This record gives sequence, C-alpha cells and structure tokens, in this order.
Amino acid sequence: MALQKLIIIIIIIIINRRQYGNTGTSTLHKMTATDLTHGIKGKLLSVIGNWLSNRKQRVCIKGRWSNWISVWSGVLQGSVLGPLLFLIFINDLDKDISSNMLKFADDTKIFKEVRNSTDCSRLQADLDKLVLWAQKWQTEFNVNKCKVMHVGNSDDCSTYYK
Repeated sequence: MALQKLIIIIIIIIINRRQYGNTGTSTLHKMTATDLTHGIKGKLLSVIGNWLSNRKQRVCIKGRWSNWISVWSGVLQGSVLGPLLFLIFINDLDKDISSNMLKFADDTKIFKEVRNSTDCSRLQADLDKLVLWAQKWQTEFNVNKCKVMHVGNSDDCSTYYK
C-alpha cells in the first residue's frame, strides 16, 4: 500500500547556553514575581533566596588564598539544588507552544508534523515564542549548537530563523 502524501517531521534541537549561568537568581525572581512557585513558599523559599544571594567565593592555589569576590549569578555546579532550580526555571518553556516538546537537562527538542506551509509557519511561530521566553527570563539558547533534522522522504528546504 503506497502512501498518498509524504509527511515530514521536523525536529529542532535547542541547547540552553548557560544551564547554570543565570538560573539561580532568575528562578528565584521568577518564583516570586509569578505564580510559578511549584509549592515552594514561606521558609523554604526564604532559605533558597538566602542561599542564592549575598554569596562570595575565593580560591586557594598552593596554599595562597585569593581575595573574596561577590558572586552575582549562577548556582554552584555539583550542588543538589542547582538541577532542581534549573528544572523549575524551564518548566514553563512549553507554555503556549503548539508543537511537541521534549526537555531534558539543557537540551530541548521541539518537533512537529509538517504537511503544508501553515504547519511550517506554526513551527516558526513556536520558535519565535521560545526566543521571547528566553529574552523575558534573561537567558539564551546556544544557536551554534542548535540543529534541524527532517524525518521523512521529502527534501524540505525550509529555513527557520532565530
């Protein structure tokens, strides 16, 4: 049985540039400025806020310590709280997105069956919404690592813009 019309599935892989860069303070801001608290409130929210603010760090090399400097953003890599805050941070990434989306760590895949130019336009609109989301929450996607994969037998030459 032959297929009447070929369907193309377009998968776009998006990599968050700074998984832990701005996540801590941005997540805290997001949780206090919106209703996206995920049940975290009161003392627990205060503890997280204290953990993320007024932090300082210094390094020791061969027994000599540097001066203390303030840390303005980010979450300590290797911390237990860091990945949790990142998941909270990106949890609403797919809000108002009509395409399918998969999220894992700092990788996001958005995909859609494309049967016609309208579907292609909807996928582009979803990409535009992702860019607006990133701008709103002061993060960015690593455009150089983003990839587009067409699955199907048709050679679609659509172009997507960041």
